[in-house]
Amino acid sequence: MGAEVEAGRLIAQGTPRAVATAQVSPANQIEVPLFNPAAGYATYVLPAAFVLILQQTMMMGLALAATRRGPLPGHPVWRLLGRAGRGWPSGRGCCRSI
Repeated sequence: MGAEVEAGRLIAQGTPRAVATAQVSPANQIEVPLFNPAAGYATYVLPAAFVLILQQTMMMGLALAATRRGPLPGHPVWRLLGRAGRGWPSGRGCCRSI
């Protein structure tokens, strides 16, 4: 934007167009993408994002299913955690008072 304004100012002062553009931009810039010029990052990022969303959704669903059912006294998970048959650690629900 600034180069166009500067070239316009030089042309208005009577400088030939070729000289004005050469003074404003002495070197032409050619942009060539180095990696994956056709597809961009969508083909790189989206598959991993979809897998992450699927994994998080499954984890939330399993957590909801486990909490709605409630702890089963003989379930292997509670035996693994050392809470078989005792219920919650404080004996008064899920919250401890300090």
